Amino acid sequence: MMKRLKKLVLTSVLAICMMIATAVTAFAHREVKTYNVSVSGHRAEDTGRAIKYHNGKQDYGKFRIALDSSSVKGNITLKVRMENSDHASRGSGKVTEPNTATINNSGTKGYYYHLNLIRENILGGSTVVTGTWSPDQPH
Repeated sequence: MMKRLKKLVLTSVLAICMMIATAVTAFAHREVKTYNVSVSGHRAEDTGRAIKYHNGKQDYGKFRIALDSSSVKGNITLKVRMENSDHASRGSGKVTEPNTATINNSGTKGYYYHLNLIRENILGGSTVVTGTWSPDQPH
């Protein structure tokens, strides 16, 4: 009897642990991309595509961009636009080096998106910028 009870308790604990692990993995899932592109005030540069796991209207659906560094002295500001594969805008905003911005969007989960980056100061010439971005913000 005691052996059967131990087996039942152990099986229940393992099942609960597996459910928690699955829920945490599904909840925390998002794709993060790095970028290293040359930007100017005249032409937008594409960061590469990433899949969206949360709808844009949800709490975790905002897209996130981190502008880590640039190749010029001083801090620069980028205009950022998230676009779908047809290049239709799904949200836009700005990020200033060395900060992170979380920006509202109307993207739909399950689809691929990319960011277009353009330097806000069109007279500043081109510069190489590096950072990370995700179509979903972290939890």
